[in-house]
Amino acid sequence: LKLLNSTIKEGENIFQIEIKDKNGNIPSDINITLLATRPDTTKFDKKVKPVLKNGVFVAKVVLDKPGRWNIIIRAKTKQSQKFQLYKLSTLKNGLQ
Repeated sequence: LKLLNSTIKEGENIFQIEIKDKNGNIPSDINITLLATRPDTTKFDKKVKPVLKNGVFVAKVVLDKPGRWNIIIRAKTKQSQKFQLYKLSTLKNGLQ
């Protein structure tokens, strides 16, 4: 489970998520959600279900506030579930 984006910006962002099983395949029963949330409030939360395009899961999210965002990805199959947290900022120096 890997977020391919290393930066974000205020406004529209296209998140790309790569997930493969131990054999290098995309699990057929995978269910993925992406949550963009502020570290200090849930008021601006954005929760989306990425869609599979060309071997990568893609989600469009509009981040309507500058500053720090937590990007939380949940991947679930019949056998397992995994969460991955990414702490990103729309600001160049990462501060709010």
